[in-house]
Amino acid sequence: MLKQYIQNFDENHTESDTVTFARSMLHFHPDPIQTQVLNPNIQRGILNCCRQWGKSTTLAVKAVHHAFTHPKSLTVCISPAGRQSTEFIDKCRDFCRTLDLPIHAASEHRMSICLPNGARIIGLPGRDDTTRGFSAVSLLLVDEASRVTEDIISAVVPMLAASPNAALWLLSTPNGCDNHFYRVWSDHESYENWTRIQVTAPECPRIKETFLNEQRRTLAPSNFDQEYLCKFVSADDSIYSIEDLKLLLDDFPVILPNRIQAQGHPCTSSITRPLILSNGLVSLHPRVLDQNFLVGLDLGRQRDHSALSVIERTYLETEFRDRVTFNPYTVDLHRLVHLERFPLRTDYTEVGHEVSRLFSSAPFSERATLVVDATGVGASFVDLLRSYLRMQRHKLMPVVITGGHTINKQPNSYNVPREILLGNLENLTKERTLRVSKHLPLAIDFFRELAALRITTTPSGRQTIQPARSTQHDDMVFSVALAAFADCAYKAVNVRSPYKPTIDPVVYLLR
Repeated sequence: MLKQYIQNFDENHTESDTVTFARSMLHFHPDPIQTQVLNPNIQRGILNCCRQWGKSTTLAVKAVHHAFTHPKSLTVCISPAGRQSTEFIDKCRDFCRTLDLPIHAASEHRMSICLPNGARIIGLPGRDDTTRGFSAVSLLLVDEASRVTEDIISAVVPMLAASPNAALWLLSTPNGCDNHFYRVWSDHESYENWTRIQVTAPECPRIKETFLNEQRRTLAPSNFDQEYLCKFVSADDSIYSIEDLKLLLDDFPVILPNRIQAQGHPCTSSITRPLILSNGLVSLHPRVLDQNFLVGLDLGRQRDHSALSVIERTYLETEFRDRVTFNPYTVDLHRLVHLERFPLRTDYTEVGHEVSRLFSSAPFSERATLVVDATGVGASFVDLLRSYLRMQRHKLMPVVITGGHTINKQPNSYNVPREILLGNLENLTKERTLRVSKHLPLAIDFFRELAALRITTTPSGRQTIQPARSTQHDDMVFSVALAAFADCAYKAVNVRSPYKPTIDPVVYLLR
């Protein structure tokens, strides 16, 4: 039968050929979803599956079929630990024995299989010292991809460069929202050519309902959702969850500086009529009482980007009135209307010129305040803005980010602790005071930066807020936090405007 399969084999094999090979040669009968994973024509695939679905066995079938049908090819499977790589190679070895193939391990790799046609299958643990050095990989499998670090994935993906038809598969159970696996699964724009397959425990015929009911009673709801329902749940020490942050998205226009090309005329305000209020009412004729723009600039160059954000703060009076006092119902809006990130290694002079151009155009020329990170080299950048670019002093608020506990007002700047900056932004987001335009291209990236923040405890017992990994960016987070600080610096609650907004009044429409 094996010789007959080889004689009938066609290089342009299809999904049905792979299934036939699995059933007739390996005695493995895939279910419909496993059949999709075995499709050899998918070059970029990601599988979000539950526990005990049969992922490792399906991987082994796919690897053995690819090696058997592609002489002198190289298949590599990356796993978080050596134990998982050994398990994968053992499954591949068992399938090769089913085919009665004389196999042996490569001399330089203990966890490997060499087929008679010269094809190799290698299993590697997710360590930087073991994953480099391979080339011309035609099939790259990343098992438990949500638990493989992004540094390792960045190191192994270049293995595919020399093989134009190489395939890459990420397979895993979810593990929070702070990993490469989640980004590929959720970011359809950046990873548009990927085939996404999901299978939950209730969809798996091999997992009994009685077992799921037992696990549902035993596990915490978040753990059960992640392990068996394939939901991405934020880590316990994270401050934000992606799902909660997405509730901040709102449908209002963005404000683009003149240097950014856009179709139509650039907007000078996000306020449109009619205006839908947070309590569901619709104001047909809102009247602007006060409006200004808060611009935050976080500086970076080599490892972090420089980021610029604009919060539009508007006080509106609507046609609704309080039923008791008859005072107009006023609204305090905070809208993130612009967000951009400069490329790495952008010269500070160029950033300064872009900021100067921004403040020279409407509506920022008259009603905007710039809060700039004056930490380290930021002090020289502030001098550049004040002298060479002639930024007006009242429009510039330098902030030195410190590790202390209190805000100190200096003659020409503020000393603001990192935790206070991020704490103020946390209040604005969790109270849903800050709204984010869904038309911002970087809105989801901004949410990912927020979701990556973790509460960590230092050896001295002090709690700090840091990204989950040192390689993660937080430039947009601090840019928006700086802009938000301009609205609260040394101002008492509810005294930010002479027009104090009423809170959740019982209102009716004046006729």
